[in-house]
Order: sequence, then C-alpha cells, then structure tokens
Amino acid sequence: MYLNYLNCSGLESSVFDCPYNQSIDHSCNQYEDASVICQLNDVQYSNCTTGDIRLTGGSNEYEGRVEYCLNGVWGSVCDDSWDTLQAKTVCQQLGHRGFTYKINSYFGIGYKPMVVYDSRCSTGSVNFNNCYLNWIPNSYCNNYHEAGVICESNSCANGQVRLKDSDSQRRGNVQVCINGTWGEVCGQGNSKVDGNLALVVCSELGYSSYGARSTVGTWYIRYSYRYYYYYHYYYHRSVLYEYNFKLFDVQCYGNESSILDCKHDTIGTCSSYYASGVVCSYDTIDAPVNCTDGSIRLYGGSSTMEGILHVCANGAWVTVCSSYWDDRDNTVACRQLGFSSYKYETDVTSTDYPVIFNYFNCRGSESTLGECGSGLTSNNFCTHRQVIRITCEDKCTENDVRLHGGDKYYGYVQFCTKGEWRSVCINHWDNKDASVVCTQLGYSPYGALVGQSWWYSNSFYTNVLRGVNCVGNETSLQDCPTDSSASCGYSYYHATVICPVHGSAYSNCTDGEVRLFGGSTEYEGTVEICRNNAWGTISSNWYSNNIAQTVCNTLGFKTPGVSSVRNAYYGEGSGPILMGGYISCWSGTTSLLNCYNNPSDIIHSNSHHYDIGVRCEPPCTNGDIRLQGSSNPLVGRVEVCVNKTWGTICDRRWDNSDATVACRQLGFSDQGATAGRSSSYWWWWSWHRRYSEGEKAFHIIDLSCKGTEDSVFDCSYSNVQSFYCHSHDDAYVTCAAPDTSDNCTAGDIRLVGGLSKYEGRVEMCYGGSWGSICPSSWDRNDAKVVCQQLNYSIAGEDLIIVFVCM
Repeated sequence: MYLNYLNCSGLESSVFDCPYNQSIDHSCNQYEDASVICQLNDVQYSNCTTGDIRLTGGSNEYEGRVEYCLNGVWGSVCDDSWDTLQAKTVCQQLGHRGFTYKINSYFGIGYKPMVVYDSRCSTGSVNFNNCYLNWIPNSYCNNYHEAGVICESNSCANGQVRLKDSDSQRRGNVQVCINGTWGEVCGQGNSKVDGNLALVVCSELGYSSYGARSTVGTWYIRYSYRYYYYYHYYYHRSVLYEYNFKLFDVQCYGNESSILDCKHDTIGTCSSYYASGVVCSYDTIDAPVNCTDGSIRLYGGSSTMEGILHVCANGAWVTVCSSYWDDRDNTVACRQLGFSSYKYETDVTSTDYPVIFNYFNCRGSESTLGECGSGLTSNNFCTHRQVIRITCEDKCTENDVRLHGGDKYYGYVQFCTKGEWRSVCINHWDNKDASVVCTQLGYSPYGALVGQSWWYSNSFYTNVLRGVNCVGNETSLQDCPTDSSASCGYSYYHATVICPVHGSAYSNCTDGEVRLFGGSTEYEGTVEICRNNAWGTISSNWYSNNIAQTVCNTLGFKTPGVSSVRNAYYGEGSGPILMGGYISCWSGTTSLLNCYNNPSDIIHSNSHHYDIGVRCEPPCTNGDIRLQGSSNPLVGRVEVCVNKTWGTICDRRWDNSDATVACRQLGFSDQGATAGRSSSYWWWWSWHRRYSEGEKAFHIIDLSCKGTEDSVFDCSYSNVQSFYCHSHDDAYVTCAAPDTSDNCTAGDIRLVGGLSKYEGRVEMCYGGSWGSICPSSWDRNDAKVVCQQLNYSIAGEDLIIVFVCM
C-alpha cells in the first residue's frame, strides 16, 4: 500500500500535492485499493450541492427526468430497479406528493453523464440520499435508460374537491383540500358512504348527480417495490399507501353545495382500506327518471323477461359490468323481477346508461340485488362498455326436473322448488338416480348414465336435494329417498345425467358385460356393452389394441394378438351409445368399466358411424404350431398351442436343430431350416425384431431338440417362466420348401434364371435344399469365386444382383 490517508481538497493538480501518509499501515490490505470513476472532458460544472435532485424535460415542475448532483455535475439516474419507492422518495424530497415512476427515458434523453447506476429506497425514505445508491457503471445503464417521475402538487385551495387514484376524472377516491393540502375522506366509523355523499361530491365537481354512487375502499393503493437479497436476487414486496385523511364521520343529506357543508369531524383515525370514493355519470345520461333506488329493469329485449340489466341509482338507470356476474347474481335479479333465472350473456351499452356497478356479490338466497354486496367500477374492467344481459323465464312447476347447460338429453340436473330451479347434490348420485330423471323427462331409463360433476363447475346454482338414493323404478325424483345431512362437496359441483337419446330397451344384463354382433364368427364383431340394464355400442376414434384385448378378455378369449377395427366395420348399432371418445385400458384389464373414460365423450360421439369392433384370437388345439408375423409362409415367429391358447418359444438356447423340428412339424422341408433369435439383435430393434410381438406368454422355454423329433413337444423343454426371457425374445424360424425336382449336396452352387448357363441368380445348396444368397456386401471377389467354383472364367458382373461367367 503506497499512499495512506490521502486527503485532497479537490483543487490540487496531482494526488502528490495532497496531504498523505506514506508509512506502512497494517489497517489497509491489498483488498482495499482506492478506485475512481471519471467523466469526459465535455462535462459542464454546475454550482450544485452533492445530493441535490431536480426534474427536467417534463411539461411542468411536477414531472420529468430525475437528475442528481454529484461533485459539481448534474447527471442522470439509471432506471435499473427503479420503482414506486424511489419515485415516492424523490417527490417527497422535492416537496410534492405522488409516486408514479417512469423508465426508458420517458421524458427524453438527457445527454448528461450517468451518475447513479442503481438505487433502492425503503418505505420510510424521505430523502434520496438516504437510499442505497450505487455509482459503479454496468452494461445496462445508458442514456436510453434514464429514470423519471410524475409527482403532483401538495398545495391547493381550501375547500377544493377532486377524485383521484382511478383511471378517470369521473370516479375515484374523494380528496378535499384543507389548510392548503389534499386529504382523503374516511369511510369508517359514523360516516355514511351513500347516494347523498355521491350526489354532493358529483354536483360540486360539476358532473351530473343522477346515477352517482359512493363506495368504500375501491381504489385503495398498494405499491410494489423490489429489493436485493444476496447476490442481486430480486424480491418483491407490496405496501399499502398511507392516505392523509382530512375528514371523518361524514354525513350528507344531499342538498349541500359542498362536502364541507356536510356534517363531519376533522380529527380521527382511519385505515387506508376505507377511503371514500364516488362514481359520477357522464353528462349524456338519460336522467332524471322516475325510479326508486335499487329497483331494476330489463332493457332492449324482446320481452319483459330478457334484456340489459338496469339498476336505479340516484334517479337514473345505470348498468352492471359483466366481468364478475354469475348464476347466483342472475338468480337474485330474476327473483327480484318475479321470474326464474335462465341464462346471462355479455352485451354492449351506450353512454346514456353508464356502467356504474362493477359487480354484485350475491349468495343466491337474497330477494333483491340491493341485499347483495356490490362494488363500483374501479377501472377499465368493462372493455367496450361490456355489460350484463340476462334472460329470465316463468317460474317453474313444483318438483319438475330439467337438464341445464348442455342439450335436452344431457346436462346438470335442476329441480324445481318454490317456483325456482335448484341443482342437485352429487352425494350418492348414481345411474339409478339418472334413470329416474330420464324417466321423468320422457326418455328410457335403461342406459341412463351419470356424467361428470365438474362439467358445469362455473355454475353457482344452490344445491337443494342432498343424498338422493333412488331404486331406479320411481317415476319422479321427489319420490326418491333423500338424506338432508349428506355432505355436498363443493357448491359448484352438481349432479349430471346423460339420457339414452337413441332409445334403449330393458335387458337383464350385468354392468360391464360385452357382446359382439355382425361378425362371421363368435370371435369378431361390433362391440356392445351393458350399462344400467341396456345394451349399447362404443363410439370412438381413439381406439387401441389394449381396448380390444380388454373386450376379448371379458368374453373369455384371453389369447393376446387381437385386432381392433373402427368405423362400424362389422355394422352400425341401432341403440344407445353407452361409451365413447377417449378410452384408456391396460392390456391385462378384464372389464371396460376399469378403463378410463370421460362420460362427456359420449355426448360428442353421437353417431354409430364410429362404432368400434374387435377380432379376438380364437382358441387353438393343444399341440398345434404356426408361424406368425410375416407374409412369407416359410418365415415367422414360432407359436405353439398350450391350454387352448397360443404362446411363443423363448429364443434362449434356440438353434437349428430346434428349427429343423419346428419346420418338420409345420409340414415343410426338414432340410435347410434356420433358427432366428430376436434377443440377439436388441440393438437393431425395429429391423431384426420384426417377427416379435411382445404380447403372448412363453409356452416353451429352454427347448432342446436333437433334430430328429416330429414335434417340438417331443423335445426336452421347460414351461417355467424365466427372467432371462424378455417379452420380445421370441424364437423365429426360416423354413425351406422341399425341392422334389433335384437333390443337391451341401455347398453346391448353381445359376438360375439367366439367359444362358453362364449367368443368373446364385443359389447355394444348404441342408439338402437350394436357397438364394443375400446380395448385401456382394462384390467382384465373391463373383470371381462363384465362377471359379463352376469352372467358368469371369467376364463381368453386377456387384449386387447378377454376374456373367464365360
């Protein structure tokens, strides 16, 4: 360490002109080197004090680009991590209110040096110099990333009123100027935040008082800020803005000319959640009208039971935003009008009927909307003035049922009580209950099915029937036993039903039974399944062999190797569709009812054109043998019949002697048989395992034939499953058809199919039979050897297929 305790005044030409100590000081180590950040020579000196701040580039003194004085130079502040806390601190230091922050050189490029590269203020900061300030340059900060703020004046004329903290001058928190500063109006305690308060405030501001409404806590502000925690990881916090309340216990009668003329106190305490706000209507509002506060009507519909919902507010009809409207609100609105709820949708209104209400928070049991909690529009939730349009219907007949939300034959069940529709609890709900509903609606009860309880989970109808437990032969739902103490789960989960729209007949069958029709044998045909005492087809485009195998397993034909067919290959059904869409089964499943199937897929599978079928593997004769997996009858996977089911032979210890016996048993030549082992080619799966299926069980393991036996069952073998035999380790064989026209000696060569005896396809005698040679890697050297063996000389050759000798 060369210089210690350097103490310059700033006017020196060299650091050596400054006082310093050159003695060794062990308090400084090699990690405490001094560093400096210099500016370019064109930087202009300014007679400012380090730590001063100012706003430039704005349209008034309350907004602009933030500039910070550092060592006699005004410079910019980088917007890296710039947020509401920094903006609030800057505004307070300048003697203003507000905390709106701007980034990316919002007020234009300042062309000043960047002096603060990062800043972080706390919630209590009132001076920017008390915040953490970082002077070290980084690659992000440049003059295109300068921080800015928008403050507001803290001075005002006594008695002045305004609306703040919203997106419009016509709505927001009420602020009153007292003693030259702005403050909010408290809505707690004895304050009456009602239509009279809204009327006075809107009139004082010069807006129409008709349709004016008041609210509490709608526009309370939470501002977020970021702070660092270990190695520059960003964390976010949210803080409630602390309002400066000026008026408490405000009570207006509506005839006052100013809010200060209303009864009020100027001393009290209040939470920032309870700032009073109002919504004033547009001047184009159709008012005054002869309506009572809280009354409602339907406007612009084809009947008195439909239209845009209007609510009377301070002598004007106003509308309700559609964003948060649900079934419970619709039920109460229709009840208030003397009807029953049917449906609702979004519509568009004009400024003659402004959107005043943002939502109603009804439970569904209220008599009027006025009894529900409500909220005024706080921001642009209603894009393009989207409001609620409702449709009601006449009151229903006691104990009637209907299916709602779907089609006439499916949906969630509604039960009429006291002239209004209510939903049914899902507890204990099953196909027997569905049968009764379908009977009451005029459909067949047989094949009636329960849908999914969450189909219409956005519905908020009140559940009225709990623990319904029908036998299934009742004629109406009210005849079924119920259990009022039954748990109902989520209130928006309702009982659902799918009625057999294609018709159905009674059958004394068991749920999950299957049968086939339309095939030429009992092992194939279109599939029908029994559900709720009815036979019906399965309609699906999502069909796999696992589904087909499950069907065959259920029928008792458990041999793997089934085939699935679709598009009503064996003929279309004529009754109900009782399963459809996406079905997922495991190959070992013994019932389709154990497979995954969404009942909602049935309603989308409304055509028998997609009825599925199967072709099961029929029982075999014990001791039989066959080749499978190839179009060549001489080649394939060896399958043997044991216990009337086909199985394979494990290829462990499988050799040509075993293959010879297999080919002999198949009726082919016992000469030239070649054994193939799938497990030998595990790295060439797709090619060498083309004969392997991987589904059937191994009936023979460790086969050991001498080669003279007439059947593989005459050989030594085991039927105990071994972990050495994997599912695709099936033995396969290549047999040879007997050549009765010419006997040959092993190793003989001949040419076949050429125009002369000197050319043709090469055949070689192997095991007493002629066979071809694979052309893979065939070249001139191989051709030369063949010609020499035939006592010919070579004249030319095709290296892959033919050659010519002379």
